[in-house]
Amino acid sequence: MEAGYELDVKVAEKILGLEVAWRWCKKDYYVEDGWYSVEDLYVADDDDDDDDPLWPPEELEAGIKEGKIDKLPCARIYRDDGSFFYHETLPKYSINIADAENVIKRLNERGYDVGVRWLQERGAMAEVTNAKGYSLGRFEATVPLAVCLLALDITKTKDLTNPE
Repeated sequence: MEAGYELDVKVAEKILGLEVAWRWCKKDYYVEDGWYSVEDLYVADDDDDDDDPLWPPEELEAGIKEGKIDKLPCARIYRDDGSFFYHETLPKYSINIADAENVIKRLNERGYDVGVRWLQERGAMAEVTNAKGYSLGRFEATVPLAVCLLALDITKTKDLTNPE
């Protein structure tokens, strides 16, 4: 699996426990690391809330053609009263090292010991060990990609699914 939205969504849902929805979003401005701050467009079929105003179809179509509007993965952010909203697109866990650190922190919180290193000949290596001594490693082109794929590998490996 390659780095990008699809992998980031899987990591957000399976590792970080976030609820993700693909939303029509207006890209307000470009952020240096490749992510956008977004304005949710409230297109009719995107959620169950029928009270949302509809985005004018001609503006939606024009924005898509110009590359200013796209369907992007956004995490639900819950308020204290149980309602939710979408603020921005998901972090790029599989591309940005700072975002990948959040994946490592979550694995550490779950009792896994995660190590990352760069091997000149092979690229990035991420390795995880649980309290029972079981370990698993992953070599990839970049550290964020190795961390994300390793995190998903843990969910598929019986000996590692329970860190204790």
